[in-house]
Amino acid sequence: MEVDLWLTKMGFKGDPFVIVDADKDPYLDNSLVQNTSLESILNQFDTPTPYVIFGIRGSGKSAMRIFAEKALKKYNKENPSKEILIIKYIDFNELLSEKKKPRKIPKKVRRFVFFSRIEYQGHENREITLDDHLDNILKLGIESFMEHIDKKIKDAGKKHVKKHFKESSHLIEKILLLISLYYAPNDRSKKLKKLKETMTLLKYKKSGKWFKKKQKKEIAEKIYLNIKGIPVSTEDALATVQTTGVGLYDTVGVPQNTEDRFSLFRYFMEIIDRLELKGIYLLVDRVDEPTSIKGDSEGMRKLISPLLEDQLLQVKNLGVLLFLPFELADLRKKYRSDRVKTTCPLQWTNLKMKELIEKRMKACSSQNNSISIHSMFSEKGEEKADIITNLTTPRNAFRFLSILIKEHCNTVKDAIEISSETFNSAWREYQNEKEGY
Repeated sequence: MEVDLWLTKMGFKGDPFVIVDADKDPYLDNSLVQNTSLESILNQFDTPTPYVIFGIRGSGKSAMRIFAEKALKKYNKENPSKEILIIKYIDFNELLSEKKKPRKIPKKVRRFVFFSRIEYQGHENREITLDDHLDNILKLGIESFMEHIDKKIKDAGKKHVKKHFKESSHLIEKILLLISLYYAPNDRSKKLKKLKETMTLLKYKKSGKWFKKKQKKEIAEKIYLNIKGIPVSTEDALATVQTTGVGLYDTVGVPQNTEDRFSLFRYFMEIIDRLELKGIYLLVDRVDEPTSIKGDSEGMRKLISPLLEDQLLQVKNLGVLLFLPFELADLRKKYRSDRVKTTCPLQWTNLKMKELIEKRMKACSSQNNSISIHSMFSEKGEEKADIITNLTTPRNAFRFLSILIKEHCNTVKDAIEISSETFNSAWREYQNEKEGY
């Protein structure tokens, strides 16, 4: 029997046990089961707090992160005067890739800055640092901030946004400086357009002597050399400086160390506060998935350790939710337990696992009917259901069920219910491949 035919006979419109990226899972919304580890967090969104949540592979960390994000959006909708900016930090491939690239000024343009104060670094530090993470977080933060501004303009008009920065020239400069340094779309023209729109909106006129070509190049090259956590090119940086004017960089300028970056981060939080947002929640997930790490615990540890430094976790009105693999549980010694809360590792009881599987079966039902696990079997259904719901993680349970369905369809022509013999055969196959899965 074809698997699709068996699914249809069972009343499914698709495969409820297909294992996909949680962010692309078509059945996730209707089959989420709230884990007790998350309950205490969801009740404290109005006071952003750092949390670290550990879970073994396949236990549902990404699903929990999505659940938390949806809960935050619901909170924002219900509390418009206490909105929180949401930043998802879930893709580290670009960060790791950029860190491997040496940042050096090409020889053909060095002559323009020969007498400048730019220090050329001979040895590149390839380890991920807090500076790199701050660059990336500010990039993501500026993207979320600009989406928020666009939404406010659409909902309430430009005057609503302008009033927050009336007679606040220092904040206007900080907004534009942050956009200049950290807004990094793939298309340069998109960035320049957004910069010009923001300058017009906030009535900022570029300053600095326009004819100082050398000064523009020096600033652009400082940006290229010092910001290593996100993609930067001298050409894009120069076009940005030409758009804003060199005067924008006279006060804070280009960050060259951790303290400079925290100054920019504090400016960002100040702008957030001026917009009457109550804070930021940074959702950190998928640290085991970058291509260059591929689940290596030491690689994950080197990547995530800088994010657990006290200086970041104690930023006022910044809530950080870190969904980390259980292999990194020893990182608890990196942060103070009285300041950062650690939830219990994600655990699935038989009852919770049964609820999850059957909610997923219902979500995938062509008629949205409830379907029990034990109803799939020709005999001893409850006993077999107990074995499945005792498989520790949703990923394990889904994997076994996928093997079971294929095994059943390979051995029958038209029978719907699964026999004990097929169950035992699928169980052996699951056990054989489990170690390498």
